[in-house]
Amino acid sequence: METRQLPIERHKHKIDIQVRFNDFDMFGHLNNNAYLEYCDLAKAEFFQYILGGPVSPKQLSVVVANLNVNFFAPTLPGELLSVYTHVRHIGDSSFTLEQDVINPETRQLKAQAQTVMVSFNIKTLQSTPLPESLRNRLSEHLPE
Repeated sequence: METRQLPIERHKHKIDIQVRFNDFDMFGHLNNNAYLEYCDLAKAEFFQYILGGPVSPKQLSVVVANLNVNFFAPTLPGELLSVYTHVRHIGDSSFTLEQDVINPETRQLKAQAQTVMVSFNIKTLQSTPLPESLRNRLSEHLPE
């Protein structure tokens, strides 16, 4: 596998991950599903961060429309991991989050996820334009 190092300075939001023993597969590599769990945890903390506290459906009514993950290097027992999150794109009713799972000591990129999230009205089951307040907060996390 190609070793990639990522300039983490482009990210404004980071969480450190507690890697668990049961996250590893029989080959001693971090299971691919664990990366998705870590990204979900980072998304939840990212939204709490940009919205200033616990998130409710009134503040953030979005659904995942697309999720793509690329795996670049295995994570082995004893390695540290962090997830860095930024906004990649903002559209009329959707936005894309990009998340990099990185060993913070070596800056080696382990996995990268891109998630398209759509503003959604649960009553009408239709997409809606992004609320202006959410759009403004998301735009603060676009890379420079």
